[in-house]
Amino acid sequence: MSADNPLDRARQRLAARRRERHFNVGVPGWGDELVARVDECDPWVADLITTWTLDAGVDATADLIAAAVTRLYVRTETGELAAIVDPSSGQQLRFDGRFGPALGVPYCTTPRAAVLLAFSEGEPPVVDTAGLAELAAAIQRWHAVNGRQSSRRASSA
Repeated sequence: MSADNPLDRARQRLAARRRERHFNVGVPGWGDELVARVDECDPWVADLITTWTLDAGVDATADLIAAAVTRLYVRTETGELAAIVDPSSGQQLRFDGRFGPALGVPYCTTPRAAVLLAFSEGEPPVVDTAGLAELAAAIQRWHAVNGRQSSRRASSA
């Protein structure tokens, strides 16, 4: 295969996409610094994703994001993704009960609260509902194309 041939490049990209089983997306409001990873998911998470709509409300949207995001990263100055690790447990962070305390907000102890913390701005904090919906919609779009394989495999097992 020639790397200069557009058809060969398209075939290579298709093969690479078929190997990809995760989706990295920048978290709105954080510039390009905070990156959320969405992996193939369990059927119950797939149901949350496929049934979510723009009018679902803030809590349902936060719940979807907390369930779908499996890991959080920061983008380094060189553009690489670096895992955000909880200093107390040594585990990679996601939107769960460890997120808030790791960032110095000890009362933020639920997955929903972690997502709302990440999407809050100002004092007093105001939730960026547009950013929340933007991330949920991006997760839903990716899942519509890529995530269904895992749902079908899990339900047929």
